[in-house]
Amino acid sequence: MATTDQDDSDATERRLGRAVLFLLQQAPMVTNPVVRADIETLLLSGQAMDFASRLHGFGRITNAQMIRQFARLAGIADRALILQILPVLKQADVIDFALKPDGTIGYVEEFVGVSGSIIRQTFKVLGQALSTGQCIVRS
Repeated sequence: MATTDQDDSDATERRLGRAVLFLLQQAPMVTNPVVRADIETLLLSGQAMDFASRLHGFGRITNAQMIRQFARLAGIADRALILQILPVLKQADVIDFALKPDGTIGYVEEFVGVSGSIIRQTFKVLGQALSTGQCIVRS
C-alpha cells in the first residue's frame, strides 16, 4: 500500500507532538544546563500544553490568581506565561485570553481537543513557538 505525502506529514506531526509530550515527562532527568538550553523550545511547548490541559473543563476562567496557579503547576513563571505561553497557545488555537488594561490577565478559556487531538495541538504549539521566535532553539 502506497502512502501519500499527506500521510507522511500527518505521521510526522503526530510523532513530533508525542515527542514533545514525552520530553516534558522526562525533563526532570535532563540536568545538564547546556542540554536544557538547547531544548528550551520543546520544553516550553510541552509546558504550554500541560498548562492548557490543566484548564480543561473549567470553562472561561476570570480569576487571575487561579490562572497563575495553574501555570505554576505546569512549571511556568508569571512573566513567561504572559509574554510567551499565552500568545503562542492563542496563535495555535488552543486557548483564548485577554489582558486587562493594566496588563494583568482578564480571562483564559481553553479549547483542548477542539481543533484537533492533544498531540496535533502540541505540534501546532511547537510550530507557533518556532515561527514567532518567542522561544529560541539553539543548535
